[in-house]
This record gives sequence, C-alpha cells and structure tokens, in this order.
Amino acid sequence: MAFHIGRAPCDELGESAPADHAYWTEKGQLEKGRRYHVDVPVNPVYHALGTVAEWYMRRRARRDLREVG
Repeated sequence: MAFHIGRAPCDELGESAPADHAYWTEKGQLEKGRRYHVDVPVNPVYHALGTVAEWYMRRRARRDLREVG
C-alpha cells in the first residue's frame, strides 16, 4: 500500500515537485500496471487496497490543486 500511496502524489504533483516526479519516472515506477518498486509477486488483497488508496490520493490531490489555483 505504501508504494501506491507514495506514487499518487509524485505523479499528480509533477510540476510542483519536479525532483520527486523525475525520480519516480526514472525508476519506471509511474508506469501503468506497476505493482511495487521491484518485480515481485504482490498479494492481490494488498494490491487492491493499494490501488483504492492510490485512487483516493489522486482524487484528493487533483481537488486540492483546483482549489489552490
């Protein structure tokens, strides 16, 4: 779950946090379908929970960005 929770703001705040976005992009961790930092089997329940958490974090980030400007 921590992977998904960390990935969402780094992707959504690309212009506001260019160093974080560049790091995650360079490592290939922003690619669609990526499950974890390295290619290992991930428990489907943890992946599902992480995906829901990432969706929520992205939604919050987009809303907050709209409010700021």
